[in-house]
Amino acid sequence: MFKKWENGFRKGFTLLLLITAATFLFSVSLINVGCEYTAPGAADEEKEEINAEGGVEEAPAATAPAVGSPAPHFTLTDLQGNEKGPADFRGETTLLSFWTTWCSYCQEELELLQAIHERDEAAVLAVNVEESESEVQNFIRQREYTFPVVLDSEGEVFRQYRLRGFPSTFVLNAQGEIASIHIGPLDVGELDEILRGAAAEQRGPV
Repeated sequence: MFKKWENGFRKGFTLLLLITAATFLFSVSLINVGCEYTAPGAADEEKEEINAEGGVEEAPAATAPAVGSPAPHFTLTDLQGNEKGPADFRGETTLLSFWTTWCSYCQEELELLQAIHERDEAAVLAVNVEESESEVQNFIRQREYTFPVVLDSEGEVFRQYRLRGFPSTFVLNAQGEIASIHIGPLDVGELDEILRGAAAEQRGPV
């Protein structure tokens, strides 16, 4: 009787340890990735098109933006009603950040982006994804951010850039090419290193 109880206790304790370890690893993965979120269609590898005969054929899978390639073109409306996109910042290093108000990691990174914007170290274009204009306006006004914010209300640009989580930040060089891609939160050290590298690239070899 005692042996049965002892064996049962050991099995239960082992199961508890496994569950605890799995929970910890899952939490760590979320910390590294940031705020995970899948917009409608973001995970689709292929799209379907109706051909002229009424049948269905598969279109080639869209490729994700890569380092060294031009940043995919887009224009979105900012909070003042003007159209803006990466091309408006050609000629300077640009931090293109995809974010939401509900993502705590985004809130931390936006503070860093505001500091960079104020010091004029790089251009900042913050793309809010799938939230209402009034919600974003209130958020930006309360925190007194002054960098440009555009609204990706339908998540089309988020899908165009093949993203899955927040914050997602693209560093564009002066030619509008992708210099680096960061999925998840950036800290001060990483941003400083990025900006130093961009400045050195613009100066060229000494």
